Amino acid sequence: MNVPMNAEPSHAQFAEDRILEEIFSDRQEGYCVEIGAYDGRTGSASYLFEKRGWHCLLVEPIPALVEEIRKHRACAVINCAVSNKEGVATLSVAERVEQMSTLDLTPDHLEWIKQVGGAVKEITVRTATLDSLLAAAAFPEIQFITIDVEGHEMAVLEGFTLEAHKPRIVIIEDNSVNGN
Repeated sequence: MNVPMNAEPSHAQFAEDRILEEIFSDRQEGYCVEIGAYDGRTGSASYLFEKRGWHCLLVEPIPALVEEIRKHRACAVINCAVSNKEGVATLSVAERVEQMSTLDLTPDHLEWIKQVGGAVKEITVRTATLDSLLAAAAFPEIQFITIDVEGHEMAVLEGFTLEAHKPRIVIIEDNSVNGN
């Protein structure tokens, strides 16, 4: 279903998909990964690429959002949190503002959630390293990876061997304030 990317508006938070479209304009197919995929469409840098025929891997720890992704996307979806080790962890789900959910709830982050009308509920989630997820996906190459995990980005990077996978682009969201 190769849909021209410019036929519809950007789905990414800051139009990253349009920037990526320019970078990868010569590629009809490719491989990309979204860590912290939310609902698979809102804020997604990969959604338009999937429509264009690319192979995408989306990772999301909140089960209800994984179900939402599977309703609207045909890509590989993994229900877990990406971290620096395999196991289980407590995810602080920001109800009504799920995109602010985190494995690393700080007092400032909790206050931020409350300011936008959210409340926190804790759930236990499986954790996996990015290296293990990429090994299971067996992509022959990776053009881009996006990481948006609300303060847990460094742990994701600790479980990722950049030299082994060599993505051309890695996009990391950073919401820290004053270095925190």
